[in-house]
Amino acid sequence: MRKLSLPILLFISFSFAGHTQKIDIIQNRGGGMLYNQKKVASEAAPAKYEKVAHGSPYFSDSWMPGEVQMSEGTIQNDMQIRLDLLEGAVLYMDHGQNMTVTTPLRSVSIKDPVTDKTYTFHNSAFYQFPENMATGWYQLLVDGKARLYKRIEKKLTEETVFNSAATEEQISTSDQYFIVLDSDYTRIKKVKDIPDLLKSKKEEVKAYIKSNGLSGQSETDFSKTIIFYNSLFAK
Repeated sequence: MRKLSLPILLFISFSFAGHTQKIDIIQNRGGGMLYNQKKVASEAAPAKYEKVAHGSPYFSDSWMPGEVQMSEGTIQNDMQIRLDLLEGAVLYMDHGQNMTVTTPLRSVSIKDPVTDKTYTFHNSAFYQFPENMATGWYQLLVDGKARLYKRIEKKLTEETVFNSAATEEQISTSDQYFIVLDSDYTRIKKVKDIPDLLKSKKEEVKAYIKSNGLSGQSETDFSKTIIFYNSLFAK
């Protein structure tokens, strides 16, 4: 009887940024190596935002299950993640300790366990965003021939407490939307601006917007319009 050759599993640990990174190396029958990176490089997250009285720096204050994609494409999953959009930091829980990822990341996906909805963010440093656009994390709302992104901008201000010498911090949030088509990034503010950007199907998109009563600057209406446009190219 012919014997089957089983993969050989080795464990190698590397230490950097004050945190151990474990890599599983599987040697297959062809002699090649398959790498499954288990830990991103990270460091203990410092305490901050104690003076924030209103607003939040995070996409969500709750820790959510998710995964990250590193610069070379390796994915680490089974993480509890919180995304700091004020500083552009990705945090995760490691045995009860709050850690900050120091490995360059291409994308972050987190899943709301209550709604079962997944939120995906792209790092502008890896997606050829124009130099005149703010760097950081952009939420991918619609993917396809045309992509729709949302930038959730966080701003921190400090104000003096009324009748006191003490100060407190506030964090405000505002949203910006961008359409990416043929490597062109264009900010949109209203639904009516979209057809002129989607020139090859301009009339079809205009008719769709009119027939569905889409207007204003609703994220839902933006998404519906781009999804319809992309459907026109579906095979």
